[in-house]
This record gives sequence, C-alpha cells and structure tokens, in this order.
Amino acid sequence: MGPMRRRGLVFVALLFAIAALVALRDRAHQSPFSLRLGTIRPSPIVAGRPVAFTVSLRNTSGTVASGIVQAEIDGKPASFGAPPSIRAFSVSGAPVTNLPDGASLDAEFSLGAPKPGRHVVTVHYYGPAAGKSVPTPHSPSNPADLRRELASLSQFIDVADVPAGPPPPPPTISFLTPPGGATACAATIPPPKTISVSNSLGQTHDEKVDLVSCYMPRPGTEVWSIARPNDHNAETDYPEIVFRPGDVVQFIAGGCAQPGGLSAFSARRYVNPNDASNAGRSEDGLHFGSASIPGVMVSTPFRDLLQAPPVTIGTTAETHLLLQYADDHFDDNGYDGLNWGDFEQCRDLKDSFVIVVIERGCGDPNQSAGLDCRLAKPMDLVPSATDENGFAVNPQWGIQWVTGAPDGAPVETCSLSQKECGMPEDDLATCTAQPTFKRTSGFCCGVGGATRGAIPGHVNFRPAVFNGSMLKWVNKWWADGDYNMWFRATNGEANGVKVEANDTLHGLVVEFDSDEFPDSSGDYPGAQSVFWREFKTAVDKNDTTTLASLIQGNDAVVLGMLGPDCGEGCHVEVHPVYVLAIRTQGILERDTWSFFARNWGNEGGCYSHDVPLNGPAPDYPEVTDFTIMLPPPIATPLIGTVIDVVDVHVGARHNLAGKTPSVEVLPTQDGPVRMVFHMLPTANQSIIEGTVVLSWRAPAPATGAGCNVSP
Repeated sequence: MGPMRRRGLVFVALLFAIAALVALRDRAHQSPFSLRLGTIRPSPIVAGRPVAFTVSLRNTSGTVASGIVQAEIDGKPASFGAPPSIRAFSVSGAPVTNLPDGASLDAEFSLGAPKPGRHVVTVHYYGPAAGKSVPTPHSPSNPADLRRELASLSQFIDVADVPAGPPPPPPTISFLTPPGGATACAATIPPPKTISVSNSLGQTHDEKVDLVSCYMPRPGTEVWSIARPNDHNAETDYPEIVFRPGDVVQFIAGGCAQPGGLSAFSARRYVNPNDASNAGRSEDGLHFGSASIPGVMVSTPFRDLLQAPPVTIGTTAETHLLLQYADDHFDDNGYDGLNWGDFEQCRDLKDSFVIVVIERGCGDPNQSAGLDCRLAKPMDLVPSATDENGFAVNPQWGIQWVTGAPDGAPVETCSLSQKECGMPEDDLATCTAQPTFKRTSGFCCGVGGATRGAIPGHVNFRPAVFNGSMLKWVNKWWADGDYNMWFRATNGEANGVKVEANDTLHGLVVEFDSDEFPDSSGDYPGAQSVFWREFKTAVDKNDTTTLASLIQGNDAVVLGMLGPDCGEGCHVEVHPVYVLAIRTQGILERDTWSFFARNWGNEGGCYSHDVPLNGPAPDYPEVTDFTIMLPPPIATPLIGTVIDVVDVHVGARHNLAGKTPSVEVLPTQDGPVRMVFHMLPTANQSIIEGTVVLSWRAPAPATGAGCNVSP
C-alpha cells in the first residue's frame, strides 16, 4: 500500500472518528424530556382577558422522573392550577412526581391578563440538582442552584388591543354603580314600561316599571339589572337578556313591591314576603317573584332560586329570561308610596330589584379556560388573601367581587330591615352559602324606642384583618359604653367591605367595649401605656380635637370579628376588635405603632357575652397565638428593622395563675414586620398593649445587577 493511500485511509478514519464523537456529543446533550405547548386560549388573544394554555411533558429518560414544570411570560412566573369554577391559581409550578418512563403529564397555566403587544412565553422543566430529591418553585429566595433545567421551549404570542367600549348607562339600582373601566353591553336596552295602577276608590295613576340596565365589569361578564320588576302582570318577557350555551347565570333579588295599592301595610318583600294571616311565615301562594329560562329552568321562586347554585345553560340554542309575580289581583300592584308592610317587613327597604349576572362560557370546559369566572353569593366574603392565621385579609362582599360594583351593600341585597320587638326574624340563607353564627341578647329589644333589627343582634361571619387608615372618631355610645370609629381598608372605594348604601365614606365601623379596654375591670388595672391612656382621657373629656390628632388619617391594622349588627338598624362592623395597631409616626427612620391585642371581647348591648377569637372552619379552634403584619409607611418594597418595643404592659381580667401574655416583633425578608402575639386562653381575658418602633430601608440590589460591559 502506497504512502498516499495510507494517508487517505487515515484521513477517512479520522473523519469517521470525528463524526462519531459529534454524534455522541449530540446524544449526550439531547434531553430525554420533551415539552409541548398547547393552544393558547382564548383566540384571538386580546388585552384585558386572562390567557391560559396547557403544557405537556413527556418522559423518555428510561426511569421515573420527578421535578417541576414552570411557565413564564416575559420572564415573570405564570400561575399553575387545575381550572376550578373560580379561577384561583395558587402555586407557581406544576409538580411532577414519579412520572413513569414513556408517560406524559399535562399542566394548566394562566398568564393573567397581558397588555397589548408581543410577549414571549417560556416553559421549563426542572429536575433535582445534585444531592436534592425534588426541586422547589423558582423564586428570588430559591436560587437556581437548587435545581437543574432538563428541558425548555419558548414561543411568541401577540396580544391585540381592545378599543374602549361605550360607557355604561346610568345605574337603575342605587347600590349597583358600574366600576371604573366598565363598558355598556352590546345588547339593546329596552325603555321602561308604563303601567296604570288603581286603588280601592277607583282612582288610577301611572307608574314606571322594568327599568333595565346592563354593563360589563370585565370581558365576558354582563350584569343586567331590573329595577321595579313588573308586578302588574303574571309574567313578563325580557328577550334582550339572552343566555347562550355554556353560560353561567347568577341571580340576586330583593326589595319590596306594593301589591295592595296604597292601603296601609300592603307592601310585601319581593323574595320572602311575610303575612299577618300566617304568623309571619313566608306566604305560600301570593306576592313573591319568580324567574324561568325556557328550555333550562321552570318558574322558580326567588326565595328558592337564591339558595341554589348558579344556573348553567346546557341547551344547544339561545334562550332568554322570564319573570313571574304571584298574585290574584294585579290592577292595584305597583311601587309608588311604598309603606312598611305587615310585620314592618319593608321598613328601611326600597323598590324590588332583580340582578342577573351572566358569565359567558364559564359553564363549558371548552370555553372556560382562561376566563375570569366569579361565582359567589352577594353576602359571601371574598378575601383578597388569607394570612398565616387563616384569617381573611381585606375581604369584600360577593356582590362587589362578582359585579365590580363598589356600592354593593348587604342591607339592600339581603333585604334586611329594622323591625319592632316580636316581629319575625330574617336570616341570610338567600344571601350567603358561608357559615354564620347568630349572637343575640334581650337587651337589643329595649334600645332606640323598643326597636330591634331584622336579626336581634349580630350575625358573625369570621375574623378578618383589615389594612388601611382610620377615618375618624365617632363616639362612645351611652347605652353600652362601646367605642365607635370609622376605618377605611387599603383597597378603598373600589373593593372595601361596604357598610350600607348611604355609606358615603366607604368606611367600616370598628367597635369595642370600653369596659374591657381601656377601662379597668376585674384584675385588669386599665390602660397603662402612654398612647392608650391619652386616648381614654380624651374620650372621657369628649376632647374631639385630641382624638382627631391621635387617630384621624393614621394608618392602622385591625383584626376583629366581621358581620352585620342589626340590633340598632342593620350595618356591618368589626366587633369585637381583637387587635388595633395605629401608626402614630410614619417616617422611614422611626416608624411608630401603638397597639393593643387580646383574643376575646363582647359585642356590646346586643350580645354581652364573650366572642372568642377562633381559627377557620371546620374546627374553629380557640386561638392563643396569632400574627399581624405591619406594613412600611410608603407603598414601596422596603425591609423593616425593629428598633424597640417599649411601654409594654400586660394584664388579664381574671387570675393569670403566674402566666403572662407576650409579643414578639420580627423582621422579615420580604418587607412587612411580623407581630406575633402569645395570649392566655380566652377564659383568662388577657390583654397586651404597648408601642413598636421600626425603621425601613430599601432591599439590597439583586446579585449580578448592574451594567453589562463588553470586552
């Protein structure tokens, strides 16, 4: 073999060797896992609507796999979760646990509501890093060295802008004001109808009924309102209120009609009327409203419909709304001159109303992914978050959350009204599906001229935490010595829990018994810290100037029992207050809070027994250790440092048995400062008060932040 041929063979062999090495390298770098991005919904993708998609992970590694699938939009984590009826995505990664070789896993993600423009969606599959069993979700406090990326993909999405729709029409129901950003529905709004109402003297007059309006608080949701639904006919057709296959429909109704002309005591509640002939029970055959949907739902009284789940439109064709009114004589039915009615059932109430909320496509799994579907009864509490105690944080009412209406109020939506002692009690069965607890004592029936509310005392929902500011001092009520103040939650006029329709301050009543704190009682010597002694002195002297300087406009955190008090007219309040922390100086270098805390308290003259601080359902455990968070003085991410906890005093109304309550004030890595209270069992009625001094600083820059310098 000649030299040239040998050199040629060596060269060919070298090429084969290089090719083999390249192939080995490619096989070594080829991931045994593959990701596939499903169809992004809805289509087309438009601004303001949540975007959802499915990610499929396939394992071809030859062994079982565990890890996390994560998605990002423009580098920000998307939310993971199976799509329930209410979109509530709560964790940042889809866990992969023991996925067999050859198997696939599907995970559903939501991207929120992206802005118009082009965005990049990136999906990662992370397996455990060396020495780790299962990786944890990506977050700033969870660095990348805890996991390793095994597969990824990226895809652009284009989000179209949506031109602003026409503004919503004026509200026809006083407490159903459209929220900012709402638009008018596309459907034609019918004009009001005119009816001729007669009385027992043969006289007639004209009235307007069926005042219809509609707005869209968010894409895909229509809120129809009918003020003064027609009680002059046995049945009324509303062809403009159209339901389509896959829609979910929620009803809210209330108020009073005048089915007996202008005669005394003729008014009846539209949903659950009472009648003197049957000792205040709901009437069996007359004077109530019903609704039906052809092909979907037969005529159903509102008193039953409001206690049932929302209606899903399962037909294959469009249908519409019908309303019925039960009576045996319609000529004298109307609304003008509304009186209190038998058993004062319509005292404080206004004209009847029906609200129909249509969530387009939310009942069809093929349409609902990515939609903002909101299901809640009008007086369900919907928290913006749940804290580490399990307490609701800055909740709002279901009617506010579902309709977007900032003025949604429980007094009107639940037809609660004040009545004389001995009148039939109301309940909340048509307004909420959540557990409530009545708290009643006989003292309520002697207050304010022998009147009492729809419920003679309190209906307690659950403990709630509110962050916001004190609006003003109200009074120390003469009958039971309760302190009353107004408070506004941080989410303010748009989302704060509404007290009542005429609540122009959009505030919340904060109330606690002065005989418990700050006055002395039992073994407790009374307020001892500087702030609360000054506060008590100002109240005793009716020094409103000092009271205003101590609390008005100051930031505050309140923990208390939330619910309506119908003992002296129905309104919503936080009563009793378990924790009240008020910012008395709000500068970064010296941020001062004065506080008192306990885990017990009564609800005044309408329920003078203790209402202990209990944990969440289903067990409602007695709580002795609980936490509140103190926020920075400005709405900027800051890290808090504890300078001092001063002027701290502890006590109890009953023997401490050698034990004392305590408080820990602890900084966190993500901003707010934790106050952890350790109280005695509620039977001891322990109290702690004092002052916390904090300072705030900006967080350290992220590692690696700065300029990129090219060589």
